[in-house]
Amino acid sequence: MTLGFAGDLGTLDEEGYLYLRGRLKEMINVGGEKVSPHEVETAALSMPDVLEAAAYALPHPTLGESVGLTIATRVPDQEEQIKAFLKTQLVDFKCPNTITVLDQLPRLANAKVDRVLLKREGMQALVARTGTQAAASAPMSPIAKTVSAQWIHTLKCRPPVGLDDFFDMGGDSLSATQFLLSLEKALKRDISPNELFENPTFSGLVESLSKTTQGSVKTEGRAVRFVRQNMAGWPGSVMLSGGLMHGIGSLKSGAPLFWACQDSAEIQSIVDTIGRDRPLYFSGSLFKFPDRKVADFELLANQLAMEIDTLQPSGSISLGGFCGGANVMLHTAERLRDLGRDIRVLLSLDYWPDRVATSPTIHCISRCPKNSVRMIFPRFDLALDVVHPSGSKVIEIDSDHQFMAADLSPHVTQLIAAIDGTTPLPKPSQQSQAHWDFERRLQAPKAEIAILSAPRFYKKSIKGTVRAVVTNKSDQVWEKSELSGLCLQIDLVNLDGHTREAGAGYALWDKPIAPNESIEITLDLSFPNKRVPFWISFCLASQGLTRFQSKFSGAKRKLVVPSL
Repeated sequence: MTLGFAGDLGTLDEEGYLYLRGRLKEMINVGGEKVSPHEVETAALSMPDVLEAAAYALPHPTLGESVGLTIATRVPDQEEQIKAFLKTQLVDFKCPNTITVLDQLPRLANAKVDRVLLKREGMQALVARTGTQAAASAPMSPIAKTVSAQWIHTLKCRPPVGLDDFFDMGGDSLSATQFLLSLEKALKRDISPNELFENPTFSGLVESLSKTTQGSVKTEGRAVRFVRQNMAGWPGSVMLSGGLMHGIGSLKSGAPLFWACQDSAEIQSIVDTIGRDRPLYFSGSLFKFPDRKVADFELLANQLAMEIDTLQPSGSISLGGFCGGANVMLHTAERLRDLGRDIRVLLSLDYWPDRVATSPTIHCISRCPKNSVRMIFPRFDLALDVVHPSGSKVIEIDSDHQFMAADLSPHVTQLIAAIDGTTPLPKPSQQSQAHWDFERRLQAPKAEIAILSAPRFYKKSIKGTVRAVVTNKSDQVWEKSELSGLCLQIDLVNLDGHTREAGAGYALWDKPIAPNESIEITLDLSFPNKRVPFWISFCLASQGLTRFQSKFSGAKRKLVVPSL
């Protein structure tokens, strides 16, 4: 077989297999879309006067990479004609931005085409076209000397020049971080963790660092800087200069989805499910951020809201996030609404808000005992309309505190319908107008709880019965649980204070309880299958929001130990 750039590969023998595998590694990533060099070369070779063709990746400031093409042709000065022809053969993002024409393609000693040389010449042509090339012989500036010194120290390599690429010379994510930290100390200034990923060439990095002086460098808020540092090396392309949002599939035509991740591992699950047919833009969250406060969430939300408003300047916006990422996007939705933007939907994976959420929301809720609201509050649905006045939907997913593609796949149709706006979310019912409002539900009720009976000893996995009396000691009527969200909840708590089982039992009241009126409750509880002592904790709870565990609200507990 003939191993050219785009000729007939013939029978796929072992050599052909190795050839194709090598070509797959050369895939060009244009804004998250994979472009095969072979496809571009085949299109170019279909022109009568083109003899050889080689496609390769060139850097792009927003898309990450663009397509470069070098051809050998019988007729010179055909760049514009070739560009026009390829536009009829390829979709826009596959068309080369830069075309270099040679008499013949350079080859190595083994007769293979010298792709490294072609790419280097293509980059030089790109730089010449955009007017950013500095003369190689020009004296080095102080910044260039500093960059060169730290580059050599980190990579243990020759002095870099011009279009030398940090990663092509042996750099990786770890060495990039070390390089930037040493460069920050040497220049005595803050440097964005994305600086090197956006400007990996020596000349590009020097030029970027030279645009701002030490005195003009803006120190970012600690929350934004934390996210930026954590996202260094994440997949996708940085969409805006100095921004946080990375993008995958930014050229796709579907409604965009903006996502906040706890870490980069969850990105692929979103790409494979609800993000597969649309532009996906994502940021990190404040996961593992020390001593985080509401102000930190608001600072990050301000940054993300400005970026989202720029990336999608019109139309309704779809947001989403997992756990703390959903919390970030809840704050971001509020900032976007301040900018006059409409939020189509907020997808919340295992996060339940501690305040009113003004955006239509879909909750995907796991069965994790620690993080899932349905495990902590058995009747969280009693708070649904109060927390979500603009509409909501709950999807219960039988998984732990993680959402892999397999967990989301059964629900993709309805999630995509919400993102695209084809299916509106259910609005609160008319009955909800009689519900206690959010603020009243958080007010601790004055109550008294008397434990009538509870076991002192238990056997493993055996049920036990508890009886209690709850008395309304306030001067207000407690509406029935359906309207107030108020009920008695029983948790099993370890001696160290850790909740072993939240919502082990609960009791609703189906009628109002007037001041000084009491209600007697009997519940059966399932005890642990381990021989450990624990507390049976009795308290009033506002389902879906909070437990009232003070003496003011009558909270009581009873110690239970395993029987001999």
